[in-house]
Amino acid sequence: MSDDPVEPPPPPTPPSPPLSLGIHALISSQQQTHGLKFNDYAGYCSFLSRRLRRIRKSVKFMNRSSEGGKRNRKYEKHEVTEEVCQSNEFLEIVLVEAERCWAFAMELKEAMVQEGSGKGRRSQFISRLRKATKYTERLDKLCDFAADEKTSVEATAYSNWMQGCLCLELESWESAHKHFTLASSLLDKLAQHATPDEKFFFSSRVEEMVPSIRYCKYNMGGGESGGESFDTQDLLHSLDHLGAGSSLLQSKLQTLLDEGRKKQAESSTNSDSINFRASVIKVSDSNLKVKLLKASDLHKEFEATLEQDKSEAIDNYYVQTLSAYDDVLDAASRALNDGKGSVQDMNSLLSYLKYKKLKCMMQRGEKMVKELEENEATLPHELVHIYDSLLQSAKLVRDVGGGQTDDDFILLAEANVLRFRALRCYKLGLTYENLGEFKNAIGVLGLAQNLATEAAEQFQTLDSDSSFVFEMAELETVITGAKCRSHAKAYLEGSGGGFDSSANRDLLKRLSKFDSGMDEEGKVNVSSVGILQPISCKPTFFDIAYNFVDFPELVLGLEGEEEEEEEEEEEE
Repeated sequence: MSDDPVEPPPPPTPPSPPLSLGIHALISSQQQTHGLKFNDYAGYCSFLSRRLRRIRKSVKFMNRSSEGGKRNRKYEKHEVTEEVCQSNEFLEIVLVEAERCWAFAMELKEAMVQEGSGKGRRSQFISRLRKATKYTERLDKLCDFAADEKTSVEATAYSNWMQGCLCLELESWESAHKHFTLASSLLDKLAQHATPDEKFFFSSRVEEMVPSIRYCKYNMGGGESGGESFDTQDLLHSLDHLGAGSSLLQSKLQTLLDEGRKKQAESSTNSDSINFRASVIKVSDSNLKVKLLKASDLHKEFEATLEQDKSEAIDNYYVQTLSAYDDVLDAASRALNDGKGSVQDMNSLLSYLKYKKLKCMMQRGEKMVKELEENEATLPHELVHIYDSLLQSAKLVRDVGGGQTDDDFILLAEANVLRFRALRCYKLGLTYENLGEFKNAIGVLGLAQNLATEAAEQFQTLDSDSSFVFEMAELETVITGAKCRSHAKAYLEGSGGGFDSSANRDLLKRLSKFDSGMDEEGKVNVSSVGILQPISCKPTFFDIAYNFVDFPELVLGLEGEEEEEEEEEEEE
């Protein structure tokens, strides 16, 4: 046995040329394509598992032993080290591992938010987030060894962002602020020297980190006494248009809002009762109060987005508001079945919630009508279907219980039913007109005019918004013009005049035709008019004496006057 020292293995040699991997471009494309556009973390996690298996299989780097046959192989985890990292696929293996751990952690976080308590899931959530951080650190080291400078900087920024997310969840504000700031500065530098496509990915990633940096600075300063002050709801709104990189902060802020609503429900007396149809509804269940406050806040935000015309956020708040009202309706139904509160109050509360949900649906429907009418390519029959749903919702509002049958609520609901019927009949009449069924169009437009008149009278008797009265009055005027147009088209069709636009004849030779006779270029065939010549005021037959009158030669008189003027000038 020799005593010679064992020589250490030679250090691994980096690949030549260096590897190159667009980390943020790859992450963004995968997230937008496989579920994260709709916050489907489970679907994204499944995709990453399949993607990881395909990559490992392509480079023959599966997590199992090569001995023992297909059935008796032992599981051996193969880690990507500097010795084996010789192609982009190995870097992508570590990247996909990190993304999969992060996606699973976000899936757990979303479940915690939905359940309202994360006692059994928080430890698992933190564990997966720590594991994702370890993978990003390994990716950073591998890129420093085997990749070019750009890929190495991207890996460092990605690693710092993941560590910032972990520190943010652990409420280590200074560390989170340091990591987010470093990642943002690195990506800013990359964006300055990147192609337009890569610049978009880097800039969007920086934009996602700005609210997190702002939130950390706020907590580092001890709240509103120092640092940067902000409104939690406003900061949550700023995250709506951002990508998945801000989802962790978004869920954290949502948890803070829920905790604030719980405190408000416990301390405030205004949430104990609701005024609806001249009656006071008492709410005693604390869980029901919190859900009511959440639905009310979301409905206010939805109405604000409608007024500000934020098209990208309208659908998001609309879905959230309907979901919140569904949650309150389920909670109120369970409270009624369990005997919590009086039966009359619970039934009135259910009627109130149904009314608020229907009102939200009607607001969204009218916004869709407004957007479609602004588009000139929209056909009338496309609006008829929307008015059908609006009319159905208005009838359901009219049938909502919880009050007297002759109060202003019912009268206003009936006026809205008449308004939507008038608008629907008007669009239906235009549809018949476009189809050439002018008699049906005239009949439906006449019905629409009568309904608009009744709706205007109904709104005038109520102390409601006067804009509805002006809308119905304007609709009556528009319907009158549409009826006249349909009558004219029906007369042309019945008289046989028709529209013979294909007849390329002179305008003076088809005076009995009603069409303009334009050709494909929009020109009218008209013969050129000759030079205008003066003619007698009266026909020759009635002015015979004119033919026998000899007029004096006026030229001689003019010449004599010119000679006299010249003589006078010479004498002077």
